[in-house]
Amino acid sequence: MTVKNIYKTAASLLLLATFNAYGASSERGDLVDDCVKNSNGEYPHDIAPACEATDVFLEAFNAVDEKALSETLNYPHVRISGGNVHVWQKPEDYASDQNKSSLKAIGWKESRWDYRNVIQSGMDGDTGEMKYHVSLSFTRYDEQGNNIPGQTFDSFYIVTKQDGNWGIAARSSMAGSLQGRSGF
Repeated sequence: MTVKNIYKTAASLLLLATFNAYGASSERGDLVDDCVKNSNGEYPHDIAPACEATDVFLEAFNAVDEKALSETLNYPHVRISGGNVHVWQKPEDYASDQNKSSLKAIGWKESRWDYRNVIQSGMDGDTGEMKYHVSLSFTRYDEQGNNIPGQTFDSFYIVTKQDGNWGIAARSSMAGSLQGRSGF
């Protein structure tokens, strides 16, 4: 079994177990977003790093800023989608692979979180750092603010701390990839 197949198998099993255990499906309206700020504008303390890291990611994604987007990730960065496993070793590699033209072709203006559920958190081995597993869903919207039909996707992100920076180390998405290795 190749490393790629091991990644695919592990990710598939993890997603299946996660979605079965938590019923995570964007088709359901009863899912609550864990990442809701309180009256002081703060996320719940125990999950704040996961919420903030995913916020920064989506802001950079919506700005269509490849460099800023690449800086929201931790490396090596893994993305599983469209039947493929892509691994980027450094931000420059990730940024150079991005292609926003396919998103523009479907009329995309921005994406928004439908929900983010921090389903697991804990110390990452002997690192002394927390790690978060986030089950989430996002929807793509057009210039008029309408959701684009067929563009709501369940996903799974792993948020880690590397060299003092919180970022997304791995993503698995039902969105596939609109353009080769692109994260767009």
